[in-house]
Amino acid sequence: MAPITEELLKKKLQSGLAPVYIIFGEDGYLKKSYTDKISRKITEPDDVFNFLRFEGSCELQDVYDAAM
Repeated sequence: MAPITEELLKKKLQSGLAPVYIIFGEDGYLKKSYTDKISRKITEPDDVFNFLRFEGSCELQDVYDAAM
């Protein structure tokens, strides 16, 4: 998927979720804000079953292993 703008992300979050999001940019506040919004749409804050969140320092093998 091609990169999308913040405005398009807002619209997409209202209509549904994609299977994977890669949030990047220089503004730490916006990155955290959108990752939190996506997380809240996926699961309740206390529900940790089948919920994984990876940071930029993770290994791609770890992401692959979690998906399998």
